[in-house]
Amino acid sequence: MVLRMSKAAPPVSWLGDHMLQARDVTLLRNVEPTHSYILEQTVSYFEGAADKSTLDQITVAVGRVRLPERMTWVIYGYGSSPRARYIALADRPGVDVLWSAPIVPWWLYPITMIAAAYGGLVHVREASYLRNVFLTLSELAMVEAYLVSESIVPDLVQYVRLHRWRSFIGQVAGKEPGYFCLGVDGDNTDTPTGYLGWVSYGARCPAALVESIQPFTTADST
Repeated sequence: MVLRMSKAAPPVSWLGDHMLQARDVTLLRNVEPTHSYILEQTVSYFEGAADKSTLDQITVAVGRVRLPERMTWVIYGYGSSPRARYIALADRPGVDVLWSAPIVPWWLYPITMIAAAYGGLVHVREASYLRNVFLTLSELAMVEAYLVSESIVPDLVQYVRLHRWRSFIGQVAGKEPGYFCLGVDGDNTDTPTGYLGWVSYGARCPAALVESIQPFTTADST
């Protein structure tokens, strides 16, 4: 269960080869100011009907990139996961579950006894675990992985604890010029693959990360 009613869904272009297509960020800002994935520092944005194989390849590629000092990966699950999934992640080396709770308004808490409705913020301290954690949390759910400065991780924790089911961590992570985001909706009913994937990044994103996604992206068709 994903509740992000305050954010408009992105316009989507379906590609037969499941690549992510570049979109005109300036145009999107003008036409759709509340676009979900165009953040404060976004300079490049890609989206498309990905499949699980493509997402797997992308997470492997970005997970191999050597990170600059004092930068780290955080992953946020927007719900639709069983509580046990986060409990299992907490036992893995190199992974810290910083916060986890039902991603629903308080008056819907009773349904979490029978429905998978948990989300959470996960710190992936070792990049080699990025692929596994990302794909685990994206099973029939929406999830985003952000590369951010280590210094803002406490701010992210404070943000999700305060906003809970209304959290959209791009509002914090996307303020950094060096951010990178990989997102997926693993239960998308509007795509032929069932997966909507997107990537965005800021002007100071590590060049190696930008290069790592080039095999999976194509130019803007507009």
